[in-house]
Amino acid sequence: MHDLGHAGGSQYFYVRGRNLVALDRSSGEFSHAVFPPPSEENDDDDFDLVMWTHSYATDGRDGEPRIFTVIG
Repeated sequence: MHDLGHAGGSQYFYVRGRNLVALDRSSGEFSHAVFPPPSEENDDDDFDLVMWTHSYATDGRDGEPRIFTVIG
């Protein structure tokens, strides 16, 4: 599990297999989502390598959480 940081009152984690886990810091409840593949033609494990090294959670200007990945 890779810690992406906190935003919007939650702590975000990336789990291999394109899984996003969010911990609501006020209630202690977890939620789960699955990232889509980077493209319809590419549904393999290469996506995990990118997410593992350079992904972060932050608050957007509207206060909503954003997950972003830096490539290259």
